[in-house]
Amino acid sequence: MSYVNSLLLVRLFTMLAEQMMVFLVPFYVYKLTGSVAASGLAFAVEFIPRLVGVAISPNVLNRWKETSTLRVLEGLKWCVLLAYIFLLTLFTEQNTAIVFPLIAGLFGFLAELAFPVLEKHLGYVSTHISGTSKESIFSKQQSVDTVAMALGPVISALLVGFASHVQMLILFSILQFSSFALLTLAMKSNQKKLAQIELPTAQEQKASLYQGLCLIRRERRLFEAFVIGFLLNLGLGILLLSSQDYLVKRLGVAGETFGLLLSLAGISCAITLFYIDKITKKVRLKTLSTFCMLVSALILVIIGTTGSFYVYCVMFILFFISDNIFAVYIRTLRSALFDGKNLISVLGCMIVLFLLAFPCAGILAYFLGDCTVDITLPAIALLIFVTAFIFKGIKYHENRATHLS
Repeated sequence: MSYVNSLLLVRLFTMLAEQMMVFLVPFYVYKLTGSVAASGLAFAVEFIPRLVGVAISPNVLNRWKETSTLRVLEGLKWCVLLAYIFLLTLFTEQNTAIVFPLIAGLFGFLAELAFPVLEKHLGYVSTHISGTSKESIFSKQQSVDTVAMALGPVISALLVGFASHVQMLILFSILQFSSFALLTLAMKSNQKKLAQIELPTAQEQKASLYQGLCLIRRERRLFEAFVIGFLLNLGLGILLLSSQDYLVKRLGVAGETFGLLLSLAGISCAITLFYIDKITKKVRLKTLSTFCMLVSALILVIIGTTGSFYVYCVMFILFFISDNIFAVYIRTLRSALFDGKNLISVLGCMIVLFLLAFPCAGILAYFLGDCTVDITLPAIALLIFVTAFIFKGIKYHENRATHLS
């Protein structure tokens, strides 16, 4: 297996483990407590260490070598899982609803540190080692990301329904060890080529979240996509936190139905993303993303007001698909506009701000409880429409001023 393919496989394992852990916490806490408020609070607690990890990741990237940093972080993630499994065997009476979000937060902290390092390392490989174009590697990387993001919530829901807590963690530890072992073997077999990587010099440009924020603000298209993406992430967080409770109390169906519904959404999303390249050959990705944004906002209104189980299911699946297509547009636009340390700065800044949507969703669910879906989803949809209208007006006035001049 080539070094690039090894790194892409490592990325698949790490992204899948991260996405599974993200959604496993609120699903499992809801299973233990039956409370949307407790699930929302656990969701918020889990994301605080993640935000810290993303915030300091540029400093890690500036100071340490990519190869050694990646190996250390992947090894530490595996050690965290092993330590928690050992803790469970010693203290069987512990309050899992409290401890699990904290452990998941520590795992997420390390994962968010590693994510931009691997992103930059793939860019380095495309330039100096593989001879493969950056566009080709980015396309493969995007496919890996979309598969992991589509499957993560689905597998989490299935694990909560059919596996014990210890069985879930054993699966995670196997996945994480596979990533660590594959990364170590791949780097050892390419040790001579990787020796070219050096620490950044004093004159070299540094990555930072502030620089990323400034770059995002300069690019109006990316700033618009970011604001819409944040609102869609907030809607997704509310849906994932509240759907199980909404299905049971409002629509009168079994809570296990949520796992099946999420599986159908994940499969539909994966199929759509598999054919996304063929779709974008017939329809511009920008046009498709605008359509998906409007559809997503409309879906949030329908879900927030419907009393039909079948309408809810169809809308839930469609939202999953349209949200992921919009995410593809953001990643494509980001990589087209920036590279190198600028890309890392923008990536880190966007991840921090996008991740903020999930603890915000958790806090809203904690305070609103059973009314979360009714109140927040139509409000988010309204904000999406207003934001799109404002940016459309800005673009119109810019074009008019250019034409007059």
